[in-house]
Amino acid sequence: MEKNILSPFEGLPEDDKRIILARQAELRMNRPKKEVRDLTNAEIAELEDFKEFCELNKIESSKRQASKSKEDFIKWRYENQRE
Repeated sequence: MEKNILSPFEGLPEDDKRIILARQAELRMNRPKKEVRDLTNAEIAELEDFKEFCELNKIESSKRQASKSKEDFIKWRYENQRE
């Protein structure tokens, strides 16, 4: 069963319905889009560390290897932060 989007406007002339729907569409289009959040310094540092970790270990990208690599990365990063 299809929902009739014009049901709230029953009884109005067709031209009025079209004007109201056009204005609603215009308002929806003018809404600010979701803001794209910049990476935090901590996230940038983690990405840089992970890149270094990958280069040092020349990790191959397979799903199984990736989850193991993440565990290794966390250990490696923790050890390097203490130095």
